[in-house]
Amino acid sequence: MRLSLNMADRPRYLITLGDTCHTPENLDRLRLIPLARPEATIAAVRYVQIPQWKEMGIKAAHVQLSIGHADLIATLGDESFAAAAYPRFMAHAHAIAAELEQLCEPGATLEIAAITGFNEWKWEVAFHQCLEEMRQVR
Repeated sequence: MRLSLNMADRPRYLITLGDTCHTPENLDRLRLIPLARPEATIAAVRYVQIPQWKEMGIKAAHVQLSIGHADLIATLGDESFAAAAYPRFMAHAHAIAAELEQLCEPGATLEIAAITGFNEWKWEVAFHQCLEEMRQVR
C-alpha cells in the first residue's frame, strides 16, 4: 500500500511576529500561529520568536510582522539614543528577512504593520523605511 500526501490538503499557516499592537486578519482562513507578544522588540523577534517558529518545522503562507513600536518607545524620544539604536534595528531587520526566505512557502505574503503614534518623528519614518526594505531583501 502506497501513501501519499496531497499538497492541497496540507495545512497552511499564518504566523504573527513582533508585538501584538495589530489584530491579525485571516481572510484566507489559514491556521494561526501567534508568536507575537506584547512589547516585543525586533531583537525578541530575531532571537526568540524566529527560533520558536523554526522548532515547529512549518512553512508560512502569510506572515504578519508588527515591530518597531517597542524599539522606538525604548528610545524615549532621545535623538542620540534613537540614532545609536537604528543600526542595530537595521541589522536585525536584514537578518530576519534572510530567515523568512527559508521559513515561508514560495510566494508567501509578508505584511508589515505601520509604525504609528510618534507624530512623524524622523526615527519613526526611518525605522518604518527599514522594515519596508525587508521586502527587497527577501
